Amino acid sequence: MAKGKATELQASADVEALRRIASELGRVARAILLSATKDATESEQAFYLNLAGFAPVEIAAMYGEPTNVIGARISNVRKAKEKAAKRQRQP
Repeated sequence: MAKGKATELQASADVEALRRIASELGRVARAILLSATKDATESEQAFYLNLAGFAPVEIAAMYGEPTNVIGARISNVRKAKEKAAKRQRQP
């Protein structure tokens, strides 16, 4: 095998290994986030996962729910928190 082909194959293997590592790190991050919010409702968990950078489609896959359901949960929690904050600011 030519040296160029061997280097190309190694680079391809390295990329695949990095993808697997990134995937596993993502699983670990999700597990940590879910355990940190275990006392929260599913809606609050979805909200906090979204704040942590997970997209509604990713959260939906974690919960096995439709994306629009997760989006509604996130929106409802956000609105409730905004309303509560507004009440606290009023004298």
